Amino acid sequence: MMNSGKRFNRPYITIVVIFLLTFAYAFIRYVTFGNMTPENIPLVITNKAIAFTLPFIFLILSIKYANNRTVDQTNHDALRQMSFFHIILSILILSKDLLPKFISNDSYSFDGSFSLLGGIITYFLVRGLKNYQTMLIFSLFLKLHIFFIGYKNWLNPSVWFGYLPPITMICFILLIVADVILVRSYVRIRQE
Repeated sequence: MMNSGKRFNRPYITIVVIFLLTFAYAFIRYVTFGNMTPENIPLVITNKAIAFTLPFIFLILSIKYANNRTVDQTNHDALRQMSFFHIILSILILSKDLLPKFISNDSYSFDGSFSLLGGIITYFLVRGLKNYQTMLIFSLFLKLHIFFIGYKNWLNPSVWFGYLPPITMICFILLIVADVILVRSYVRIRQE
């Protein structure tokens, strides 16, 4: 009985640890070295940490799916719930002062429009993660969302706060790793 309880809690513990590490990274990057103040911690930094946690969860989900060919419900639920929290927090902080990349001349910028479109599609796709194809489509739109947020700074370390890589770039790389795992697993299965 005790063993099944530990098995139940292990994925949640992993997610909490990942969130705490991503929160620490966001805090160091944006508050210690960046332009954020302690007042930004509850909403902005937490939102960045949640956004940073999502690709890690998807990577874990992809690894488990590649090994078992079933979607791990705990990680899938965490992905859906954290996506929802990310949307709510993003709506609360959507302003020209906090997210200038998204808003230009009292309207959404080109990059902001594509990022928001990718994010909205991703949120609706998160419920339907059932197989390789749906997981890769989800990853594609999540990468679209992430790409248009931060691609302009990815190859310019001189603008990175504290010379720490942008969260969007790290997330994009994590999603590519997840894609490679999924595609390799799919090819291996097709060859069997």
